[in-house]
Amino acid sequence: MNREQTGIYHEIVRQLVMGASTATLYAIDHPQVTRLCGSAHSCIMTAMGSEPGITMLAIGDELVMAEVPLKGSHYSERLARLFKARGIGHLKILRQVTPAEIRQLVVTISRNKPGGDNARSTENIRFGKVEVRHSEGAERDIAGYEDLTEDELATLFDTFDKIANRQAFDVSGLTNIITGFIGAFRNQFNPLFALVPLREMDEYTFTHSLDVCVLNLVQGMTLGIDGPLLADIGVSGMLHDVGKIFMDLEILNKPEKLDAAEMAHMRQHPRRGAEYLLSCPGIPRIAILSSFEHHMKYNLTGYPAVPSDWKLALSSQMTMISDIFDALRTKRVYQTPRNFEQIESMLMGMAGAELNPYLTRNFLKVMKQLSVEL
Repeated sequence: MNREQTGIYHEIVRQLVMGASTATLYAIDHPQVTRLCGSAHSCIMTAMGSEPGITMLAIGDELVMAEVPLKGSHYSERLARLFKARGIGHLKILRQVTPAEIRQLVVTISRNKPGGDNARSTENIRFGKVEVRHSEGAERDIAGYEDLTEDELATLFDTFDKIANRQAFDVSGLTNIITGFIGAFRNQFNPLFALVPLREMDEYTFTHSLDVCVLNLVQGMTLGIDGPLLADIGVSGMLHDVGKIFMDLEILNKPEKLDAAEMAHMRQHPRRGAEYLLSCPGIPRIAILSSFEHHMKYNLTGYPAVPSDWKLALSSQMTMISDIFDALRTKRVYQTPRNFEQIESMLMGMAGAELNPYLTRNFLKVMKQLSVEL
């Protein structure tokens, strides 16, 4: 199998995932969905060559197409998990498949109706099903940043590239994406499906920022916050850790406990982040405050040090909770991820001293109500 053929397989998977993701956040008749389904159909026909059909097999979180394992791609992992959620063990796409049938495939694997009917075959797309369990311990798919459109992903990557290079950036692109999140969540879309699955360190800063944004929005919506303020609270979560771009990477990724000098260096990142955001036009004031305050703790015993009568911004107190929650559930170079029960116990132990007790109890209550295995 040559590299070009494998590349076509990866492109098919990408088009299907992006089509399903766009249908999830918007609608199946969205022009972007139509375009992606058409592109997927063209790639499938090219990949078949002279063969009568092409097969796709999901094994755990891995995908095999035409007997070729598709590894090292978030899109292939995502599609494998979507298949699992719909009870699809394998499928075969026949040469006579139509663009309409590809569109139906995208409808089937999209998350528009979580927990709905299992996949049904069409004339030229044949599904092989596996049992779908709905017990309390059953695994659930958690949609990641792949649920964004290509344009939105490009905006995010461009913004984070500028941040990484310490350049000024336009916050309006982030605000538009976050407004889209809010609209999706209000249309019965479980916000926790937008959390990025557990990742290794290579993507941690990017995905952690998205997760804290989503968790801030969840908190804000349950508190009755709406409109521009809610979007600004999301921006606060997205940008809370920007000061880490000024930190030494060896210290930032050190697996062992930091010594006193290294800790002093790390404790500069809230101040550096706030100074950087002040240099970028249009950044909401509460986002700058959250960058500066998110390690201060509820009782002001954290850092940076401030006068005893300092009043923490609400967005900062929300970001503290979101930040700690997502950090604890994530695999890092220096820790294994905790389960929800462990995280709940740790957060409640911090409530009243390190974290706002009311916000902490509200946050944990919402996490339980949404019933997503994190």
